[in-house]
Amino acid sequence: MRCAEHDHSFGDCTHEQREHLRLVRAFNRDLAAAADAGRDRTQVTAAPDPDPLRYMWVDEGGPRVPPLLEEARRLLDAAPVLGGHRRVPGRPVAAGGWAARPSASVGPDGTTLLAWIDREDGAGEQVGVALRDRAGGEIRPAETVSGDRGDCFQPTALFDRHGRPWLLSARNTAGHVGVWARRWESERWTTQSS
Repeated sequence: MRCAEHDHSFGDCTHEQREHLRLVRAFNRDLAAAADAGRDRTQVTAAPDPDPLRYMWVDEGGPRVPPLLEEARRLLDAAPVLGGHRRVPGRPVAAGGWAARPSASVGPDGTTLLAWIDREDGAGEQVGVALRDRAGGEIRPAETVSGDRGDCFQPTALFDRHGRPWLLSARNTAGHVGVWARRWESERWTTQSS
């Protein structure tokens, strides 16, 4: 089945999967509009856990897609506006591959940490990361930091209370899932630790 390709429009999706895709795309537009309006989407994106973005791939969600989106829509409609929040225009990150599951965090000095899953068909996944200064310039260019390709998921970019960038991610190695952490320190990423 080609429904999990980058562009669903050309996949060999069933009628039901195309209808689910229509629902997902409509919901994503509304979710983006809510972000632009400064609304708190925390509960909304948590509703289809454990992996909310996987329902973009309608062949994985199956009959769960409509009820999950219905619950997420109910939460979106009730989402409060976050005082002082404003969305700013994004900037592309040249990562050289196909990226999914993005995470971004902004530190107290305006430094931005970006993380994502870099996937190569037939080869597996790696965790990609980039560090940008307040103006969007590269502190560290986009790079992969998770080692050999495998089954990676849930990259999380964050800053600790001292303003240090951290990257957390999970990886399935031989059926054992571990959570890995790296910190930006002395102009480099530390060695992964679990």
